[in-house]
Amino acid sequence: MINTSSRFGQVIRRLPVLATLVLMVLLSFPQVAMATGGGATAVEMNKDVDGIRVVLVLPKGHAVTGINELEIRLHDAKDTPIEGATVKVTSQMEPSGMAMEKLAPKTVRLDTGTEKGEYVGKVDLTDAGKWILMTSFEVSGLEKEVNFDVEVEGTSRNWLVLGGFVGVLALVVAVAAVSKSRKAARAREE
Repeated sequence: MINTSSRFGQVIRRLPVLATLVLMVLLSFPQVAMATGGGATAVEMNKDVDGIRVVLVLPKGHAVTGINELEIRLHDAKDTPIEGATVKVTSQMEPSGMAMEKLAPKTVRLDTGTEKGEYVGKVDLTDAGKWILMTSFEVSGLEKEVNFDVEVEGTSRNWLVLGGFVGVLALVVAVAAVSKSRKAARAREE
């Protein structure tokens, strides 16, 4: 039996309340519960079209279902950044035999980025699978186009984090049950 007059006993007695508070705080931030590991390195894909190098950058390292940030960088044959271009990206899921009417192509115009020759924006990739990002840009009155194939992963939960939540919750319930049964036993003894 735990001596509830000791410091350790006092901590054990308050453990259900503390664990519940911690759990409530952590569940208040769903991005923590849905963590994907973080620390991803940006992925770059390069293509050349008529002497212009087009680089697609996925800053988070991969594409997932939902809103994705992306960058397009344009450089000429001398590796000079191309400024003042009008850049658009059309996202289209590659047909896979399923009904594709809900996945009509979506076009977004990219904004000028912070660096020369950089254009940034966000695309909504609604389903997991292979997508084609059709990148069109106008330079000096000439329109060019290049396609990038991107594999989109479904959003995945970090099961270790969620498992930790379940473990803490189980601990809270167990400690509460033990505390309640001890209180009931003491009440019968008295």
